[in-house]
Amino acid sequence: YYTGYLTSATFTGNFIGCLVWGKLSDIVGRRPILLSSATALLVGMVLVGFSFSFVWTVCVLFLEGLLNGTIVVAKTYLYEICPPEYHSLAFSLVWVPNNVALFVGPTLGGFLACPATRFQTFDIPIFRQFPYLLPCAVVACLQFCILIVGCILLTESRGKTPKDEYIDLSEISAEDDDEKRPKESIMGILRDRLVLIPCVLYAVYALASICTNYTLLPLLLVSDPGHGGYNFGPAEVSIVLTTIAVYGTVTKATLTPYIASKISYKTLFVTGLVLYALGISLLPSMSSISGLEAMTSRAVSNQTAQSSDLIQNFTAAECSSTAYPQVMTEGYTQTAAEINATVERPLTGQCRLEGHTRETSQPPVSNALPWVWGLLLSVVLLMEQGRSFSFLASMVLVGNSGV
Repeated sequence: YYTGYLTSATFTGNFIGCLVWGKLSDIVGRRPILLSSATALLVGMVLVGFSFSFVWTVCVLFLEGLLNGTIVVAKTYLYEICPPEYHSLAFSLVWVPNNVALFVGPTLGGFLACPATRFQTFDIPIFRQFPYLLPCAVVACLQFCILIVGCILLTESRGKTPKDEYIDLSEISAEDDDEKRPKESIMGILRDRLVLIPCVLYAVYALASICTNYTLLPLLLVSDPGHGGYNFGPAEVSIVLTTIAVYGTVTKATLTPYIASKISYKTLFVTGLVLYALGISLLPSMSSISGLEAMTSRAVSNQTAQSSDLIQNFTAAECSSTAYPQVMTEGYTQTAAEINATVERPLTGQCRLEGHTRETSQPPVSNALPWVWGLLLSVVLLMEQGRSFSFLASMVLVGNSGV
């Protein structure tokens, strides 16, 4: 619930600012927008580290998205500096850092979070008050290095598009061949079906991808098998997400651009859409297909029978304490006072480094059979491959329509 607000804040800012940054880059150039966006990301990351409330974090992420023109301008920059024959490779490689960040970022952030309770060197007031400042500061330092490299090496690309190498879209328009298309406004361009159709396809596919990969898939992994899930813990979820990221990193640099160079972008988009739709259709029923749901049902039945004996023993036993009633669990007896003391114990900086693991009536994931993992990873990697195909094709199609 709260994660949705954080993610939506960034994308809402991007949605509002994207048209402004795109138009401004046509006036002042691509390089200034990219460098100013890198600066905004650096400052925003530091401000997130100094978050003292949820509202503060949401506002900072919204401003960070609003001031970030990289998402729009970077693709235009890449399209302008690369000849058409290298678009399949360029727009595949642009996603490689994103995949690397998906498995390096959580690992780095989780290791550096709450340093005051982990490392004696960082046990100082500022890190006790702001437990997530250190990972944010490390990322800000990396962004500062990127900003310095950009100031030195990044050149201006506006006006360098090799237009003679592109297909002239006016040849298939309703206008005469001898008549040049007038310069249109943004709304006029969006009314052109040559531009509108690729943009709509890209937007709808991006919506489905964000909802599935970043929200529904993690929820499915942690849900009980009775609801079609896998009852995975944090370690197992990280294995699945890391596998997706590593596979995407390798294929985006090798397989995806190779296949894109052999077929048309329209065919590539349709192929990716079919693969992704097939994966989404199979994913909710994979727990049942792999037999994990049936295995869990048997385990729950056995555990229910054991719990019945425990309840009978608890009913027959008399309470031995009048000051505090005792609570009997499967392994020990604990007074209500001890439970209240445990619940009320403060957590330094809200860091639950010694928190209790989630207890369920389901068997641990280590009991899952190898083919359960095999089928699950096969489906999620199928979805990842389809996503790579469709995103590559849609980005190039949007660029071609703009030209």
